[in-house]
Amino acid sequence: MGRRSHSPISLAAWPLILAAALLAVISAQYSAVLALLFASTLFALLYLFRDPWRSVPADPLAIVSPVDGTVVEIKRTNNPLTDYLDQRITISVAKMGAYAVHSAVEGKITTLSRNAPDIKHRGKNITALSIVVRTDEGDDVVMVVHRGYLGHYPKCYHHTGERVGQGGRVSYIPFGTYVDVYIPDTSRINIRAGDRLVAAESVLAHFVH
Repeated sequence: MGRRSHSPISLAAWPLILAAALLAVISAQYSAVLALLFASTLFALLYLFRDPWRSVPADPLAIVSPVDGTVVEIKRTNNPLTDYLDQRITISVAKMGAYAVHSAVEGKITTLSRNAPDIKHRGKNITALSIVVRTDEGDDVVMVVHRGYLGHYPKCYHHTGERVGQGGRVSYIPFGTYVDVYIPDTSRINIRAGDRLVAAESVLAHFVH
């Protein structure tokens, strides 16, 4: 079972939430319409920036989904970050899903790049966030978090050399677009294109040793 080690609301949202709450209280003294507007904004922020508790499967060989979303494509291709032949799982982030990005596996972050090539925007000089996690068995899993619909760049809560737990929160992307997960070519895929995923709970694949 997963454990909560952070706020149920993304920390990045608290300044906006506090501002909306303060404006709702102040405006209530002058205008019911404005108070309702700011109160609605407050509840919208609480919903959009929620980070619900996740029940991580008790399966050390499982590779879990990093985000809420839908499988777009599963393709065998060369990993641009490791040069290995991997399987790439492309996930379209749910528009109304939580914005947190979770680690697909437990292990150590070996590479953290904020200037990874964004294959979704070739030729536009746009970069993505890539996180390489190496398991204790030596398997590398690469998560590439692309920019949000409004151009937001994903934030990362960790540094190279730190350990992360399976399903633990590693990044955050408001209005996310896509996340690519590169896994070893020998992995056994458990999903197919069109499947809906729940972050940190849905199993994408299993390592085969």
